[in-house]
Amino acid sequence: MKVLLINEGPLSDFEVLSLMQERKEQRIHKSAMVEYAERNWMDHKVLKFLTQSHSHCSTLSASCTQAFLQELAQVDLPALSSAEKLQFINLVPTELVDIHLIIEDCAGRFSDTQVHALIQIVKRTLAAELLERRKCPIEDTSKEIETVERSETASVT
Repeated sequence: MKVLLINEGPLSDFEVLSLMQERKEQRIHKSAMVEYAERNWMDHKVLKFLTQSHSHCSTLSASCTQAFLQELAQVDLPALSSAEKLQFINLVPTELVDIHLIIEDCAGRFSDTQVHALIQIVKRTLAAELLERRKCPIEDTSKEIETVERSETASVT
């Protein structure tokens, strides 16, 4: 990995996760060095946090974030600050209350229809895979329940 620009700007959780996974892959191919033990420990903790916490970055992809930013640019909405866009990408808000927590003076800058348009953009781009993953376990458990019920009725008769 070659550093092109130092301190170019803030990184999203998805970008940090990608960088940490790259470093982990590079470490696997190199011999373990004791002198970097603290850095390796910190990398491990960051990876664990980003993959096992409330963070949705493990469900995102570069194409999702690009699609989100492109749709924001195309829609006739008041401009979001770069910090607000970053928070949208990191938090993937799908509820009205989450939007109001992210956008400064949301009620003054956006109408209700514009806020709902933002929610729909997030659901179509950033949260599409996340919402699909949430549906799958529910469908799987309902299939399991049906299978158990059928086997119970078959054993009774």
